[in-house]
Amino acid sequence: MISPDQLERSRAYCREITRRRARNFYLGLRLTPEPKRSSLYAIYAWMRRADDIVDGDADDVVASPAGRAAELERFASDSLAICDAVAGSEGGGSVRWPRASEPATSNAPGQTGDTFWPAFTQAIQSYKIERALIEDVFTSLRRDLDPLPMPSENELRSYCRGVASTVGVACIRVWGLRAGATSDDMARVDELASRRGLAFQLTNILRDVGCDYDAEPRRVYLPADSLARAGLSASDLRHWREADRCAAFIREWCHYAEREFIATEPLDDLVHSDGRAALQAMTRTYRTLLGRLRERPELCVGPAASVPRRTKLWIASRALLEQWVASRA
Repeated sequence: MISPDQLERSRAYCREITRRRARNFYLGLRLTPEPKRSSLYAIYAWMRRADDIVDGDADDVVASPAGRAAELERFASDSLAICDAVAGSEGGGSVRWPRASEPATSNAPGQTGDTFWPAFTQAIQSYKIERALIEDVFTSLRRDLDPLPMPSENELRSYCRGVASTVGVACIRVWGLRAGATSDDMARVDELASRRGLAFQLTNILRDVGCDYDAEPRRVYLPADSLARAGLSASDLRHWREADRCAAFIREWCHYAEREFIATEPLDDLVHSDGRAALQAMTRTYRTLLGRLRERPELCVGPAASVPRRTKLWIASRALLEQWVASRA
């Protein structure tokens, strides 16, 4: 069972993880009121741990492929056990979380034994986040353990659905829908949130073309069939050979991601007011980043492009002001 003190320490831990690691999300997430804000931090901290395992960035995990695979399966088992225990607790059972967790490090602040599990459990329980969403995350993460070239756009969409769209839908579960929303709205919201997550992930992929290619193991997410149609290889793109052709290719994918952002604009009006400012701030931050990549495609193969902090602050302030004005209308 989760005591108030354990929950508070866990939430503080997740907040610090999010502050340190979520470059494009933290300021936006802060616009969500409590306790929903802490649940979003918990979801981020849980996802960050999963990503660090796969990327070999978790200090307490053997960085070999076998070590990362074994730890990811343990983490998946623990996460799904939480979902099952929460479902069981609704029938009168109790919820426990894994005792083992990563030690305190520069990337995992807090005292030894601090962990995201209590806060993550509370989020799953409070907002009825489905087991299927958690399963889909691990299905896509397993692909990153031994990455192969992405063969097609359909494969890319499937991958993005697992690592990003599922998290987007989970955020909608936490924020909730606007007053008076119907069951039809819920079905529509899930599709829109899934596509918004796709747009976010495509932006990440475009930002990190060079970093992903240079990673060990190498990762190439832009589809092989799309590269072939452009007369390019992944190596051509990484080393920016035939610059005009590379730039046109990246701009084409920027337009693809932008179309997903445009198609999901109705999502903002369907989300509960608790989440509207956060969603708009994060979306505008990503669209700003996407705009930079569209204007200067070569940024995709340099140091990871980013949005200046002052711009993020302006975007967050604008979203908060718009929410306040709407509440007064």
